Amino acid sequence: MGRVSAYTGKEVTWDEMMNSDLYLGPKTYAIGPVDILKEVPKPGKAPAI
Repeated sequence: MGRVSAYTGKEVTWDEMMNSDLYLGPKTYAIGPVDILKEVPKPGKAPAI
């Protein structure tokens, strides 16, 4: 509600938001591999690329 009001500059009611077709989430959710850092970053050292 706050986001819509801030972006449009208009007052928004609860009923308008509940009846809105606005969807802010991803279209699909997927579980898969995640890139994880192999080396823990250390202050003062550049990462090996």
